[in-house]
Amino acid sequence: MAEPFHIKFTSGDFKGASFKIKDGLTLGRAKADLNFKDPKISTVHVKFIREETGKWFIKDMDSTNGIWFDGKKVKAQELQAGQQFRIGSIEFEIISPFQSVQPDPTEIKAWREPLFNFLDRLQLKQTPQALSAFHPPLILTITEGQQASTKWVLGYGPRDIGPVHFDHPILEPGSPDTCFTIEPSAAGPIIKTAFPDKVLLNGQSKDTEKIHDGLWIKIQNTKIVVSLDHETDS
Repeated sequence: MAEPFHIKFTSGDFKGASFKIKDGLTLGRAKADLNFKDPKISTVHVKFIREETGKWFIKDMDSTNGIWFDGKKVKAQELQAGQQFRIGSIEFEIISPFQSVQPDPTEIKAWREPLFNFLDRLQLKQTPQALSAFHPPLILTITEGQQASTKWVLGYGPRDIGPVHFDHPILEPGSPDTCFTIEPSAAGPIIKTAFPDKVLLNGQSKDTEKIHDGLWIKIQNTKIVVSLDHETDS
């Protein structure tokens, strides 16, 4: 099957949410594309792979606790709709790309629609933007919340951060689609948010702030600290 599957959380804090896989996507605790605060999950635990035949696989990345399918520990597994698997303490279900994913109405209402399924719709609405390099690059480190230890390095902008942005997602139920944007400016990069009541900049309800070392952003339980990567820029 050439079309990518959706992976639905069936347990834990993100129960009912889902995301679309892509070739090479990794899940882990600290250095993966999507990181989870679970001590039973390894730093980079699994990777999703699409073969030339169009088949999709999940591969164990030499994790400590492995991948569990139907009570069996596996090193790699071809993905089929309806299968369930577990990494660490988190359980998932594989959803067909042609199946509508809707959370159970008894689950958290903030997850009314799947976490990353806004992506295609959002891209259609976007218009081309001129990109400018950040000098020095910016490092965004999540220090608190379920994504703690996640680190993003931004070399250019503007860049959008939020649940619908696959490369820089915020996994907080009820958070805005785009929590904030980091843009270049003549005076240096700035951070903007349309939701100052939900996205606090240095603990304050503000819609704009100039980026500087130590700036921190709080979105519910998630805290992000910004630093300047002078070493890479030198």
